[in-house]
Amino acid sequence: MNKTFTLTLISLLTLGLSGALRAAEVKPETAAKVTADAAAEPAKRASAGYPFRGKLGAVDKEKLTLTVTTKSSKRTFQLSKDTKFTKNGKPAKLSDGVIGEEVAGYVKKLEEGKQVVTSVRFGPKPDAKAEANPKTGGTVGNSTAPKAVK
Repeated sequence: MNKTFTLTLISLLTLGLSGALRAAEVKPETAAKVTADAAAEPAKRASAGYPFRGKLGAVDKEKLTLTVTTKSSKRTFQLSKDTKFTKNGKPAKLSDGVIGEEVAGYVKKLEEGKQVVTSVRFGPKPDAKAEANPKTGGTVGNSTAPKAVK
């Protein structure tokens, strides 16, 4: 009885493994597509962008550049006519930037290898809670003011 059980178990395991191996086979056309997708992935990442932040070091309106300084570096970014500027949560212009003021934004890498700033925020980041509910002084939901007793 024990030998029969052992042989049956071994047979089932062998059949199960061979079926799993067949299911794991990769078809040539699928392998080619996966390889092509993997090769394109670094190109997608290279065309992505990155954020920046620091203090506004300089602005060149003629060259359309913005220089941002941090404790350890000084970087100059290229602007475009499509760059969006904000200050205090409202639309702004390049001329609204004040040297020494906090600045942050986003740089997009173009396919040609150029890097262009797509958005710039002059000044500190607006308080999201105050924007969410200005009537309650920035609190979201119920106010912290005392309630009237009935």
